[in-house]
Amino acid sequence: MSDDLTLPVVVGAVLGLGIYVLVRALMPTRRSALSQVARIDAMRARGTAYESARTTERDTGRFGSLRAEVGARVAEFYLQQGWEQRSLRADLAVLERSWEKFLATKVLLAVSGLFFGPFLFAIVWTLALADSPVIPVWLALVCAALFFFLPDLEVRRDAAEKRRDLRRVIGAYLDLVSMSLAGGRGLPEALMAAAEVSDGWATQRVRSALADARITGISQWQALGQLGRSWAWRS
Repeated sequence: MSDDLTLPVVVGAVLGLGIYVLVRALMPTRRSALSQVARIDAMRARGTAYESARTTERDTGRFGSLRAEVGARVAEFYLQQGWEQRSLRADLAVLERSWEKFLATKVLLAVSGLFFGPFLFAIVWTLALADSPVIPVWLALVCAALFFFLPDLEVRRDAAEKRRDLRRVIGAYLDLVSMSLAGGRGLPEALMAAAEVSDGWATQRVRSALADARITGISQWQALGQLGRSWAWRS
């Protein structure tokens, strides 16, 4: 095969690989009864500490449907492999982001990296800076891996910043609880009254946890403990 045909063939193969990975992510797979039972047990064991953050925003449009489908497929694959990613889930819980949407973003970025690598090589090749047919393959793989892990770095950074704010808010919240207890209030009233002072996201989550404790019948300390585990407090 001549050098004039080698480059288009290699670039086409890399692009085809990216399309194949995307199609395979969207194809439904038949689950066995054993995998279904394992899936239910894993979800039950994970409990509220690792639930995906639910927001009022809904995915709309064709891209939104694609993103939701990819996220569901990848989340199911993670579950079957036993990849819990506890620390990352805790960061997403702090940021109130969906686990499925996060996984979909990682996969779609990785697929776009497969296309971006050969495109970058085409620019370099046009400038006559490189002519090896192996370079676009390596560029595609490197860009795919880099794009896949970029969302992780962003989530870690944003979660660390939000946890710093959370420490200040929780410290002020506990001070208010102590003042309420010193003023003669009972513990349940003091916990809820201190959470009603502010409308920040942290105090809203505390109020929701306390309200859920009344409905489910668990103690308020258990509810706050579950909330703390979902945030995965870090020093």
